[in-house]
Amino acid sequence: MALGGVSQEIKQADNEIREIVNKVKSEIAEKLGKTAEVEPISYKTQTVAGTNYFVKVKVADSFAHLRIYKDLSQAVSLHSVQDGKTSEDNIEYF
Repeated sequence: MALGGVSQEIKQADNEIREIVNKVKSEIAEKLGKTAEVEPISYKTQTVAGTNYFVKVKVADSFAHLRIYKDLSQAVSLHSVQDGKTSEDNIEYF
């Protein structure tokens, strides 16, 4: 994959993405206004000066898409959240 390109491969949630999502779970709850458990389902990546993770998560009885950034020093931050998604919605670059 070229620098800046978003992977076309959708990866199933693994321990790495669970750890990344766990690091920003309080921010996710704040943006969604929900305190339910956040369960990563699948994700795509984009290599920049670090990595953007585009993650589909299940929160209570709904789904959301997250954009999480991990910089070169491994610091993780929540960039944005798209709520109101379904299990069938494709993960989009945003």
